[in-house]
Amino acid sequence: MQADRSILAYSIILTNACFLGCSHCFLKNTKNKQKAMEVETVKKFIDRAMETSGELTFNWGGGDPLILGKKYMKDIVSLKCFTDKNTRNTLYSTFLIDFDAEWKEILNSFDSLMFSLDSYRIKEKGFNINKVMFNLVNLNVPMNVSYTPSKEDNEDTIERFYSIAQDIGAEVFHIGFLYDDIELIPPDVYNRAIDKVFSLQTKYGKPVCGFTPVKDNIYHSVGWRAFDCFTKCRYVCDGEITSCYILKSKGFDVPSIKIDDFIEGRADIVSMNDSYISSFFLSGRTNECYECEHFPLCMGGCPYFVHRSSNINIDAYCSVYKKIIAANLETTV
Repeated sequence: MQADRSILAYSIILTNACFLGCSHCFLKNTKNKQKAMEVETVKKFIDRAMETSGELTFNWGGGDPLILGKKYMKDIVSLKCFTDKNTRNTLYSTFLIDFDAEWKEILNSFDSLMFSLDSYRIKEKGFNINKVMFNLVNLNVPMNVSYTPSKEDNEDTIERFYSIAQDIGAEVFHIGFLYDDIELIPPDVYNRAIDKVFSLQTKYGKPVCGFTPVKDNIYHSVGWRAFDCFTKCRYVCDGEITSCYILKSKGFDVPSIKIDDFIEGRADIVSMNDSYISSFFLSGRTNECYECEHFPLCMGGCPYFVHRSSNINIDAYCSVYKKIIAANLETTV
């Protein structure tokens, strides 16, 4: 009997290399520098992952996968997950290369594209928003924009980013989080930004704040933190499959297995997080968490932000998750 794969989404980090190397990126502190995951390893992983039943999501990212070149990416989009009707493939990229016909064919093979846009990236040398805009408007793929607020962003700044997302035809304006060791962006900055985006969404209709469209106009939140990250997602990178590559890169003791053990059937990827969920999310929570109607979804939040919060066992962005979740429930009911 085949195992149910509908709860799983794989984030495959093909490389740590990137065209930008932004100063705020968590990858700057990554100890292991994977230049490129071997295509044969990726193929074996995909073949094994697709032995299970149900719908499955593959998020292809890095770093920037496009830095690996056309041949490499042609091999990736030729994998069987790109022709499986129950599989969704999303590419995360800077989109800073020169697109010719071959590149367009490669990128049009994806079900959706995710592009990050924020004040942090705008300040980086080498980032050319005009080039990105020109590239993206010439593709025929549904697009999403990830926006991470900064303390300096005002309403005009947010509206400008939202307008850029509109211009490239983005369906989603995803609220991202900054995994930076220097500062923790105050929750009120996020809440103000979300309120502004909600007002723009009401005015213009799209893009939608904080959600990824799946199908039939039903939206799945990518901001439900623990529910998504530790019951749904698996990160694949540096020869391992782990609960969260970001946390692992920062020294957190999160579950992981070797890719080869999964490929050869020696490790269970579906239940690999069970003990971690029990020890972290279901113990040591405060009554405030247990009494909250959203606890089954956020499960107390992201371990990284709980760790950095001044409140014991409370994620600093609790109020932010509640706002996003409430909007999602209102949208999908």
